[in-house]
Amino acid sequence: MAAAKRTGRPVEITSRRGENSTVRALPNGRIEIEQHVQPIRTRQGGKWVDIDTTLHRSGGAIVPAATTVGLKFSAGGNGPMVRMTRAGHALALSWPQALPEPMLDGDTAVYEGVAGPAVDLRLRARVDGFAHVLVVKTAQAAKDPRVAKLALAMSTTRLAVREERGSGVLTATDTGSGAGVFEAPSPRMWDSSQTAPTTPQARAAEPGADPAKGPADGAKTARLDAAVEAGKLTLIPDQGLLTAPDTRFPVYIDPVWTTSKATSWGMVSSGWPDESYYKFAGNSTEGVGRCEVAKDPNCVKNQTKRLFFRMPLPAIKGRYIQNVEFVAYETYAYNCSNPTSIQLWRTATLQSYATWNNTNNSSVWQEQLTSRDVAYCSKTPVEFGGTKLRSHVQDAVNKGYSTITFGLKAYSESTMDWWKRFADDAYMKVQYNNPPLQPDTDTMFANPGTKCLPSGQAKTVNDISTVYAYLKDPDTEDANKVQGQFTLHWANNADGSDWGPKWTSALTPAKTSGSRFSVTLPSTIPQRTKIGWGVRAWDGEQWGPWSYAGAQTGCYFYYDPAVPGARPSPRPTTPPTMLGMGAWDKPARSPLPIPRASPTGTRSP
Repeated sequence: MAAAKRTGRPVEITSRRGENSTVRALPNGRIEIEQHVQPIRTRQGGKWVDIDTTLHRSGGAIVPAATTVGLKFSAGGNGPMVRMTRAGHALALSWPQALPEPMLDGDTAVYEGVAGPAVDLRLRARVDGFAHVLVVKTAQAAKDPRVAKLALAMSTTRLAVREERGSGVLTATDTGSGAGVFEAPSPRMWDSSQTAPTTPQARAAEPGADPAKGPADGAKTARLDAAVEAGKLTLIPDQGLLTAPDTRFPVYIDPVWTTSKATSWGMVSSGWPDESYYKFAGNSTEGVGRCEVAKDPNCVKNQTKRLFFRMPLPAIKGRYIQNVEFVAYETYAYNCSNPTSIQLWRTATLQSYATWNNTNNSSVWQEQLTSRDVAYCSKTPVEFGGTKLRSHVQDAVNKGYSTITFGLKAYSESTMDWWKRFADDAYMKVQYNNPPLQPDTDTMFANPGTKCLPSGQAKTVNDISTVYAYLKDPDTEDANKVQGQFTLHWANNADGSDWGPKWTSALTPAKTSGSRFSVTLPSTIPQRTKIGWGVRAWDGEQWGPWSYAGAQTGCYFYYDPAVPGARPSPRPTTPPTMLGMGAWDKPARSPLPIPRASPTGTRSP
């Protein structure tokens, strides 16, 4: 934080790096956490390195340069075609026959002729998993029995694999805890159909899809049947798609395996209202808004799409959040020169079985947070902010939630003018304030009076005291930002049943962190009554804890002006701890009947 203030630039707190997160100290004294829905780095050789899915040969296997999972592809032969490991868990799949030596193309290993000369296998490394795509090049090849049923040998270590009912998602869970380790969206297949858009703006803007990495808009798609048995994963392609006269080859059959995490993303479509497109069904981008066949035949049918992003939340409960920004990457707009509104919504938590039918209601789409008028036709970040977004994230953090789900919806879902596409990555920036520190009772004293003494050691004074405390705030960007507030507690009832705050001071003038603060107590305090006093700090946005909160003792005295000689010698104006004196021992910790501060910093009886 000192470096950020000195240089005027954000400085990363490298000790708090994560696969999905970056933490920075900002020149204004705040802390900023940037958390991505997908990994942006990984640990390798004891160091953090950027993700790099480029494949190379190593030790008789094909491996990526740097991903968040251990990944090995076959270099040819009879071993497993792929083995993926993470945290002591392993999943391996094997092709029914020996594999040829692959050709390497960036992040993809291509094994030619694995089920006849016109059928190739493509294994592609992803940031946190892999995709295995069977490429069926001709209608004749689609009739081969080896394509009609793909039986892959499967071996696991500390994993149980099953198919979720309804969604078709394949999950690999820890055999002990049941926690998810790996998962694959519902396996799908598609052909190479893609119709040219009918309007000039659509023809200019529609991105060319790589059919080997996902279906283009307009492609014929179908879901694969999957069966999980002991030691085997069987995938059964849709024969209707393989044999239809209008199917355009090649046809691609593609299960995608990734790490199972709290974060995720998904799409729902009114055109296929009972289908789950969890993790975009393996696609790198998806549409949002109304897609109309009359304007773009690639829509296949008139349909409306909506998107979800389930984001990680930082563990900053008790911090005051000053600013939140959610960023999604737009890759395409129906009309690149006409910005139209995209809305950000607060939604219910994204589930793997989310469909149009089970999400199209107000219990899921709970509140519109903000919107942006944008139109981008290359990958461009779209930033959402505002007070509603900040308040929503603050509320989720206060409740201790680990994730938060946002939804993207077009302003108008009745026309294609609002149609856009977004990538399968997003991130959120959260800036927060560190609350002031709890005052140290060793630095608190009264004059006339004593050092801070617990209830059983309370002394009597016969004059109105001034109380002192040193207050600190960890964020020191402002030379004069800290203010103090003092409080007095006593009981009016003889049995002490109404013990609690009876007087609270106004805020003191602002000073620098570490300064001494004081206030003269009111002359109206009751006589011959035990008084408890405390103090807390305010930094302009958040209260620190009261001095008596938690394990720290309260400070007590009696006030009786009629008692001769009850006024102890004045205390030094600088506390002994500042003078290097050791005469003031720390008061013994004891149960304290003074009310504790609530998590928000307000007093509660």
